Amino acid sequence: MDDTTDFEPIFEDDRFWSETLVFPHPSKLDDDSMDYYFPDYDGRWSRQTKRAMEKFDTKRLELNFNWALENQIWSCPGCGRSKPEIFRKSSHGILLAKLELHHDHLWDEGLRRPEKLLGPD
Repeated sequence: MDDTTDFEPIFEDDRFWSETLVFPHPSKLDDDSMDYYFPDYDGRWSRQTKRAMEKFDTKRLELNFNWALENQIWSCPGCGRSKPEIFRKSSHGILLAKLELHHDHLWDEGLRRPEKLLGPD
């Protein structure tokens, strides 16, 4: 703290100071507030998800925590697809925004590895 801060100490002893921290409670925030506090993440509140819902012409969304907790610019290390490329619409008209723990394509990558190292022959 510097001398320009308007501060009334609670204690007479100036060796102590206090601060109050306030954190948003995500489950109590509306979509606009979520976008304000968590602009890099990708939940139902994000512009990226809203654009996908328009693109796929649906108002229904199924999204999991793995998706929401990953940055909007995440891309799969196995296949290189970005989140906008992974969005898909179910046969029931629901936009699916899900990242599963197995979305690493290790099997696919393992099959392609010999060709990358040794060539097509």
